[in-house]
Amino acid sequence: MAKKAVNVISGRVTTEGDELYYEVRGQGQPLLMIAPGGGDGWQYSFVADMLADEYKVITYDRRSNGRSTMNDPQNFEISQQSRDAVAVLHAAGETSALYSATAARRSLRWIWLRPNPGDAGSSDPRSAGPQGSS
Repeated sequence: MAKKAVNVISGRVTTEGDELYYEVRGQGQPLLMIAPGGGDGWQYSFVADMLADEYKVITYDRRSNGRSTMNDPQNFEISQQSRDAVAVLHAAGETSALYSATAARRSLRWIWLRPNPGDAGSSDPRSAGPQGSS
């Protein structure tokens, strides 16, 4: 089966001291695909191309992976990883999305669903309104 050419728009978003690389394919309902820890968005490129017929597929390289930088912090917190996902989502022009998650990424969903009081000045992950399955 020949791979169909899909238009890929790439970008970078600066958040909390680092620059995150992301790609967007297709149009339609947004779908954020989160790579596993230590993973890059390229891992989803083949699937993202297939889904681009029906979805606006957003992939990204997590902080300190692939084409994203690692300046801050030295120790990662899952709440920051969640804020990173929201920053990418917003940079792609979306406020909510379906998302792809497996057991290793479920914790991001829990952060999105949990209240985040006292985190002034950062994106409130709940505003992303995640909808997805794990």
